[in-house]
Amino acid sequence: MQSNDLIEQCSNHSGLQEQGQEVKHESSAVEGILSRLASLEGDMDRLTASIEDDKRRLAVLVDKEIESLREKVISLANAEAERIIKNARAEAEAESSRIVQEGESTSSMIRKRVSENSRRAVEMVIDRILSV
Repeated sequence: MQSNDLIEQCSNHSGLQEQGQEVKHESSAVEGILSRLASLEGDMDRLTASIEDDKRRLAVLVDKEIESLREKVISLANAEAERIIKNARAEAEAESSRIVQEGESTSSMIRKRVSENSRRAVEMVIDRILSV
């Protein structure tokens, strides 16, 4: 019986060793998983920080682009305003020239009529003076 007991004890001992090895193996696997999770968490933190940096750089770039576009719009608006003013000035000068020409023409006609009628007016005045 003792040999059976001894065999039984040996088999219990080897079973315990196997269980111990399994526990060590499972513990090692859990530690590996935890290590990988910690590494993944670190990668996620770095990625989050990188995304935040990218957001800040993008915001700065957007602000610069907005300012650039604002300057371009102002420049285009100023150029358009100058063009409108130039056209309005040209039209006003053309209208002014037309009015001056009409005034000179009217003045010339009045002078001509005065000149033509001045003889007649002088004659009428002389006739009145002499008839009195």
